[in-house]
Amino acid sequence: MKKSGLVINKDGNKLDILVIRESACGGKCESCAGCSGEDKPLILNVKDDGTLNKGDRVELTMKNSTVLKYSAIVYIIPIIGFILGVVCATMVLEKYNMNNYEFISLLTGLVFLGLSLFILKGIDKKVSKNTNNILTIKKLN
Repeated sequence: MKKSGLVINKDGNKLDILVIRESACGGKCESCAGCSGEDKPLILNVKDDGTLNKGDRVELTMKNSTVLKYSAIVYIIPIIGFILGVVCATMVLEKYNMNNYEFISLLTGLVFLGLSLFILKGIDKKVSKNTNNILTIKKLN
């Protein structure tokens, strides 16, 4: 995956890079109502390797396999958390002949979903510390 960006700030050993994100369809189809049709800006904070300055245009590159891996993590962990909560609660509550075990199982699934979001937050902090190992930044002329 390649994106172009602009260094908008340099603060010590940190860079802020402005990247324009596009929707999956390219953001040009207002009629589908699936997106607003607008490109969305994103500011990435990365470590400075000393070669870039404010105002430089850069190309950010990330392996497609890395993008797919992190996308899968973001979607699969919450789903697994929810299903695990529902199944475990159903098995335990059904065994003890609890009334309304379906509703309680649903609530337990939602609690597990919430816990999985905290797990994702921890993964995000760990990954964001190693941004330069994931992204390749190249200065454009």
